[in-house]
Amino acid sequence: MKAFRVLIAPEAKRHIDAITVWWRENRTKNPTLFEDEIEAAIARLASFPKVARPYREVGNREIRRLCLRGSNHYVYCVIYEDRELVQVVAVWHTSRGPGPSL
Repeated sequence: MKAFRVLIAPEAKRHIDAITVWWRENRTKNPTLFEDEIEAAIARLASFPKVARPYREVGNREIRRLCLRGSNHYVYCVIYEDRELVQVVAVWHTSRGPGPSL
């Protein structure tokens, strides 16, 4: 199976950047945990896109999510199998409520 490309949507990029800064400033015992998890998640999505579980339908898109267990964040994504592409649309912490607006 060929690896999928993983693209990070601008909103998800803002989420990742903000979380990275917060994590480095507030989690001094393991300041790179979130960065390590998001990098591993992107690699997993490239190799095994369906590791992200179905979350809900939005319009004609199936939104899936992948849990980052160490940092308690979810990565929300859409798989475009015909283009061999995974688009990350949001990254959300479980304490912020049920999920991002998608």
